[in-house]
Amino acid sequence: MDLSSFDVLDADNIPDFYCVRRQLLAYRNMVPKDDLPDYVVEVAPVPASELAKKDEGLPFRQQSEPVVTKSSASSLRRQMSAQVERPPPKKAPALVVSANAWRPAAKKTPEDDLKRQVQGLLNKICPENVASIIEKIASIKVDDIKQLEAIIELMFKKAITEPHYCETYADMVFSLKAVYPSFPDPDGGKPITFKGLVLNICQNEFEELLAYNDISAEQKATLDAEELEYMRKKRKDRMRANMKFIGHLFLRQLLSAKVIGSVICELVLCEQIDDLPEEHALECACELLLAIGYTMENMIAGQSALTSVCGRLKELMKRKLENGKSAYCKRVQFMIQDVLDTRAAGWAKKVFKAAAKTKEEIRLEQEKEMSERAKGKDVTKAECVVTGQRPVYLSQATGA
Repeated sequence: MDLSSFDVLDADNIPDFYCVRRQLLAYRNMVPKDDLPDYVVEVAPVPASELAKKDEGLPFRQQSEPVVTKSSASSLRRQMSAQVERPPPKKAPALVVSANAWRPAAKKTPEDDLKRQVQGLLNKICPENVASIIEKIASIKVDDIKQLEAIIELMFKKAITEPHYCETYADMVFSLKAVYPSFPDPDGGKPITFKGLVLNICQNEFEELLAYNDISAEQKATLDAEELEYMRKKRKDRMRANMKFIGHLFLRQLLSAKVIGSVICELVLCEQIDDLPEEHALECACELLLAIGYTMENMIAGQSALTSVCGRLKELMKRKLENGKSAYCKRVQFMIQDVLDTRAAGWAKKVFKAAAKTKEEIRLEQEKEMSERAKGKDVTKAECVVTGQRPVYLSQATGA
């Protein structure tokens, strides 16, 4: 149909498709010419002169091409889209409740509240505020053995997961051992004390170390190489952190030299000369010796234990298998040699690992470093320390 024949219209006799023509003209102004259908392209505009003559009685009649506004454009889109048939919306699948979906927990017990309170305090601990944290934990009322065990377990867990804070947590144990009361043993034995519970947890962890088994066959079948290596490293780090924590408990006189000596001898199998200790046991023994060496050396009971253990380590380092290969890998041999060299140097060694320090200690180190740089000296990040010394506050109290 040629719509151009309706350019001039009688105001009293306007066909119904006039409004359609106006919509097509508006649509043509909105869409690129290449995308327009032929019947829209062929629509001729209404001459302005004729529209002026017939303007009366025609609402919305324009003098020229229609001007497209946002409202008219959106209206036109709605009209055009209404004519397109759309498939009915698909019904959403029903939600499946997971087997481990979150559910409101049961009503909290006093023990849960105590754990949350202690955990919040332990998360804030650092050498700068350890005294105030100890005071806050000491002010928590403990009514039974379960609550006391809960506090100790949280402290032990933090100590072995944050080994650089082992000294801080050992100081906390030393300060709290005289604060909490003892409780009667349900089995009729000796009263249960804070110190006794700490040592029991450390002993249980040590026994797990001795009964340590490598990754099971099931885990090897289900986990990839990276996951297996991560699991081994995590276990090894936990074992070494436990040895370090035990060593710092000994330095604070919470363990006797006789007990700590028997622990080391059991790790290296001093009484079973023909047997070879596991590599992880030797690593733990080296970690423990470096944590307590200086103090053990200055005790009569400790000297004999050190002589026996170091002699055993030297022999194991040189041990050969039947095929002529070394019984232990180079990493373990180097760890043993490091212990022997440190003992020969009076338990003095350079330490590159960052330890937990107070702001004042960091400030003094920076001043010392700046002073040495000003004198033209080479400054390294290594720090020469004597390993295995008792804490200063404890040495002053005992006169050692």
